[in-house]
Amino acid sequence: MRGIRRRLRPDQPHPPRRRPGWWGRDNGGIALETAVMSVVFILLLGLLVAAGRIMLARGVADNAAHAAAREASLALTPDTGQQAAQAAARTSLQDSGFHCSNMQVTVNSQGVASPVGQAATVTATVSCTVALSDIALPGLPGSRTLTGHFTSVVDPYRTRALGFTNSEGTSAAPTLPSLAAAESGVGVL
Repeated sequence: MRGIRRRLRPDQPHPPRRRPGWWGRDNGGIALETAVMSVVFILLLGLLVAAGRIMLARGVADNAAHAAAREASLALTPDTGQQAAQAAARTSLQDSGFHCSNMQVTVNSQGVASPVGQAATVTATVSCTVALSDIALPGLPGSRTLTGHFTSVVDPYRTRALGFTNSEGTSAAPTLPSLAAAESGVGVL
């Protein structure tokens, strides 16, 4: 027992406490640690918002390219395919509710002019510039351009424009009666 118990000096009623090491001191360290971690947390949160916005914009660009290629593949001429693709891409972007500051639609609709029975494709590319400047992260660019591609197959046995134009300057391709007219019996022989 002698080695375990310490002798007390007469002027000291309790045994002396050990002075804590560096791990036991707390001179405002928690406040400093919280401040540093909150900055890191805010930066990570901003990075997540930027990544989410980029992924959303990439999906919107892909969907617009899909709509543009599909509309162009249904057109009778390459010119009307180009116009239909532009309109479909803009409509798709407006319907998504996403704002692109600079949208460009490029369509290769020459496959529409291929002869009947020959396989062909139409390719659409949609570029969308996304603003990232409002996120205010250091080192993050102010905007990023994302691109969506899609290729649609042209039906090899559908009606094609014959290359003739009427007095109004539009293609005089034979067309099928619309489905609504066929169902109602109006205009169908």
